[in-house]
Amino acid sequence: MGYDFYITPDEYARAEANGISRMRLEYRVRAWAWDKDRATTTPPRPMQDRSEWRKVAEANGIPRKLFYQRILKGGWSEERAATQPIATEEDRAKAARIGLEAMRVHPAEYIILARENGIPYKRFAWRVRHGWSYERAATEGKVSPEEAGRRGKRKTEELHGDINAIIFKSNTFK
Repeated sequence: MGYDFYITPDEYARAEANGISRMRLEYRVRAWAWDKDRATTTPPRPMQDRSEWRKVAEANGIPRKLFYQRILKGGWSEERAATQPIATEEDRAKAARIGLEAMRVHPAEYIILARENGIPYKRFAWRVRHGWSYERAATEGKVSPEEAGRRGKRKTEELHGDINAIIFKSNTFK
């Protein structure tokens, strides 16, 4: 059994008698899926009179829309929404720096040291993630492909011995 979205003229009249507009009734039934009895009988919440605080906000240079956003979406008190000045670009930049500092994963001094040594942040972070110490990750330069090959060969010989002996062993057919 599906949900009944059709609103009868009697239900519109019942809602109107309870101070509920047509649009509000349609939202309640169709968008918010209220049952029709509740949608037609629950009176709308009374509007709050914020005209005094709105005047204070306008006197403080705070636009009406921002005042209401602060209250309804930000959860601010009316007094704070009306009296706290709008943040400047400098204030927002300062708050962003504080937020970034709070989210920092690696110590700032090592990131700076890595940058001074020409090591990009992504490489530094990768090295730390793969077990390098902060000091080594920030100071050791990039390894050339030739050196990487030598290190790989050395490690392979430590683990498996001379692999050339296996690859190039003589095949003499008798």
